[in-house]
Amino acid sequence: GVGSGITYDSQPADEYAESLGKAAFLHAGEEEFHLFETLRRDKDCCRSVERHLARLAASARFFGFPFDRDEAAQLLEQLEVGGAAPLRIKLSLLPSGRLTITSAGIAPEQSPLVIGISSFRVDPANCLLYHKTSYRGRYDSERRRRPDCGEVIFCNCRGELAEGSYNNIVLKIGGKLLTPPLASGLLPGVLRGELLDNGAIIERILYPENLFAAEEIRLVNSLRGSRRAVLAEGEKI
Repeated sequence: GVGSGITYDSQPADEYAESLGKAAFLHAGEEEFHLFETLRRDKDCCRSVERHLARLAASARFFGFPFDRDEAAQLLEQLEVGGAAPLRIKLSLLPSGRLTITSAGIAPEQSPLVIGISSFRVDPANCLLYHKTSYRGRYDSERRRRPDCGEVIFCNCRGELAEGSYNNIVLKIGGKLLTPPLASGLLPGVLRGELLDNGAIIERILYPENLFAAEEIRLVNSLRGSRRAVLAEGEKI
């Protein structure tokens, strides 16, 4: 099962779930399955590089991918881009250990973000939930099913809130900022980790009804920061 003490250096699923997750790339071509990190670059540097590389290194160990951390850091440092606008940097690691890097502008986003609740339930025993991989078909398809929403929120098979398709969730309840624990089945987001470490947010098991009762809903990721969100009109549990 999944314990609440999941970190970059721990393996979050039991042997059975682990074998299921690793099979995802054994049955796919190298270009189909890969690990990646998405970083924000402002002017001449990327944000939170060490945290991103630590997460990528942990995932590489988990899946058995060779990973040269120094090479990855050098790629990020030496990336040449023009202009002063913030950029989305994608650093990818293939099963062979080959690293690739691309850059693109950051697309506009709703403000506030309108969110819906997916009927699909994630299984916290699925180790893929805890790693940033290209194996994202379900999350992407659920978001396409809700063109009225900028983001879709997922719950797990125990009925707990987990995460969005590309964001961690933070709810303001009773004046406190709360976020689901990793054991609920979610990616250990870089910004989420920073907010936990500095005491800005605390972990607590949350449920869909908490979304409706929250004083404020925030969605957080390292690319876009913390943004306010609202439930779609007529949204139900």
